[in-house]
Amino acid sequence: MKTIYNTYVEMESQEQCDRMKKLCIDNGLPYGDSVSSFELINDIGYNKFHYSQNSEVFFIGDNYYKFSKITEQEFIKLLQDERY
Repeated sequence: MKTIYNTYVEMESQEQCDRMKKLCIDNGLPYGDSVSSFELINDIGYNKFHYSQNSEVFFIGDNYYKFSKITEQEFIKLLQDERY
């Protein structure tokens, strides 16, 4: 079963990264608070928004785990479903 904790969203722009950070803030999700946590760095593969089981936060990074790829809208839907 897909959840917000076992999926990732591939980022296409810095604006999208900023939206995902705001989504975390607005919904009380734990998120990386370093300057680079939501920085898109395509050339080294840091372009995936996902939950880190080690750090217990959401951030933009590479995808170490075998998560399922979803869209930003699918993530929002999963988030809404989990809240109810």
